Amino acid sequence: MDDREHMAWLNLGMVYKAVGRRSDAIGAVRQALRIENGNRDVYYELARLFNYDNNFDAMLATLKGFVQSKQFPASLLPNADSWVQRNIIRTVAPRFDGLKPLQGKSANGVIVFLCCGDDEEFLELHRSLYLLERFFLATKRYQVVILHEGLDKGEKESLSSVLKTRELQFELVNFKFPAFVDESKVPAKLHRAGHAWSVGYRHMSRFFCKGLFEMEFMEKFDWYWRLDADSMILGSVKYDPFETLASSNKVRLRARGRARVCVC
Repeated sequence: MDDREHMAWLNLGMVYKAVGRRSDAIGAVRQALRIENGNRDVYYELARLFNYDNNFDAMLATLKGFVQSKQFPASLLPNADSWVQRNIIRTVAPRFDGLKPLQGKSANGVIVFLCCGDDEEFLELHRSLYLLERFFLATKRYQVVILHEGLDKGEKESLSSVLKTRELQFELVNFKFPAFVDESKVPAKLHRAGHAWSVGYRHMSRFFCKGLFEMEFMEKFDWYWRLDADSMILGSVKYDPFETLASSNKVRLRARGRARVCVC
């Protein structure tokens, strides 16, 4: 292996990650960052490794380093890894003026995830659920629903084992084109705003605009909070977004006669 090739170190780190050698993985990817300070994938994978290592401050410093590399690249030279290490500070929870502090009661809300695009997203969902319970659900009693296209029994049991204070609810979704759409004319990739949007992504977007509100389980809830599999809550949540909306005069979305508001 060429010690001067950053992609070799990054790939080695991914191999270590795959076999559970997280410390070695972090070391290898940090070496990649020492060699190349402008590669997005290096920052991204290092931040994810720090996250799974419960080192949230290092994760945030790594992401900050990536932003710095784009805005002020010379400031990271000659060693981006040293810059990241110097900028690891204790995370300070942001202030959100007007939000309602956590109380003992809960609003009529539900937390929803859509799972899963691939195996890696499935693994990330485990982490996201763990952090959600640790930093928010430990003091609140909100239902968590996993929307899926066909998780098997073992996959459901694996996800259910993460939460210790409540049971997960699983709801099957079926992504398909509306009847008025001619599938033969649908492009595999839709090029808009500098991106190539896949059919799956467009199905998802359409679902969260309409299909979700037509699902039976949503009938009993007034509020929902959509999280992605890689949504990672990194510290104690001091405010309840559901209660804040419930106590405000915000205009609610309506579907099938029920008031629904998305916490986004």
